[in-house]
Amino acid sequence: MEDFFLVLAVIYNDLKGLIHLEKDFMDNHVPPTSGTPSAYLGEYNGMTTQLYKTLAGLVNEFFVFLKEHEKLYKEPRFQLMFLKMAPSVGKEWEGILDAALERPDSKKPGTLGYRLLRVRNDVAFHYYKSEKVLREAFQEFFNDETRPNADFAYYSFGENMQDTRFYYADAAVQRYLMKTASTEGAPNYAKDIVALQDFQSETFKLVRSMNIVLANMLRRFITMRHEAKI
Repeated sequence: MEDFFLVLAVIYNDLKGLIHLEKDFMDNHVPPTSGTPSAYLGEYNGMTTQLYKTLAGLVNEFFVFLKEHEKLYKEPRFQLMFLKMAPSVGKEWEGILDAALERPDSKKPGTLGYRLLRVRNDVAFHYYKSEKVLREAFQEFFNDETRPNADFAYYSFGENMQDTRFYYADAAVQRYLMKTASTEGAPNYAKDIVALQDFQSETFKLVRSMNIVLANMLRRFITMRHEAKI
């Protein structure tokens, strides 16, 4: 149990760090006001997509960790903690476990747990499995030249890392994320981009809830350890 809460504290810090990076980026970069292709537009879209998929991957790693410790949640010491916490914390914790343990509701296509699993497995970190899904997403994006910024596979060769970026790769990732988020049968750019934005908002909302729950659990665990009650 002590080891579990040590790792849980690391997960809390990692989630907090990514949320801070996302806020720092948004606070210091003005959203593009024009859809006209430019280095700034490509960099902005690429960075926001990267921050999001990294967060989604970390969330799923959290779910994997929770699943590996399923037996722990039934131990008396663990359950004793929740008797000392607000019922709302316990309710949120059970919601997180629904997704982590892939309970029936989280196995339904379209649910947040199901979509986060797809994002993590195909895009977030597993590059060795990404060729097929990214190739399909690349072709879908650039085969329709009427789609915004799909007239060319843009890239920028600069004199340094700051001025170099492969925007067509960002486009492929963004298109895949749009497909993951969308419930539409056929590609529809306008609806798909809205679905992705909703998916991103949903994910950040879940992460905020997660960290509130984790902070409460860690506070209670540390307090009860000091009091020698667990």
